[in-house]
Amino acid sequence: MSKFKFEIDGIDEIQSKLGKYAAKSLEKSIHVDIAEGINEMAEMSYDLAPVDTGALRSSILASVSREGSMEYIYGSTLPYAQWQEYKHETNNAYFRRAVWAETPELEQKIGLTIRRRLK
Repeated sequence: MSKFKFEIDGIDEIQSKLGKYAAKSLEKSIHVDIAEGINEMAEMSYDLAPVDTGALRSSILASVSREGSMEYIYGSTLPYAQWQEYKHETNNAYFRRAVWAETPELEQKIGLTIRRRLK
């Protein structure tokens, strides 16, 4: 499973500048950003995953979930998913490639959301 956890440096400073209500609203906006980003990662992993029966691909899209505060996870519980990711002769890296490709865009989106709220 791929896990994405986002931590905001200086959250106390942000809360004192915005106030508790506005900071909570900001947190909700960041959750939306993260959920959208994780879904993009899952969709890219789905597209990159090898296909035999389609079970692996289906398990990826169905796995996206929120684990905690600013923490989301996706992947596959199928026993061969990890083998396909790391050990198969094609060295597909379908999860890692999706995370590597989408993480910078997600971080930029979250940064923009924070900057908009701090103005």
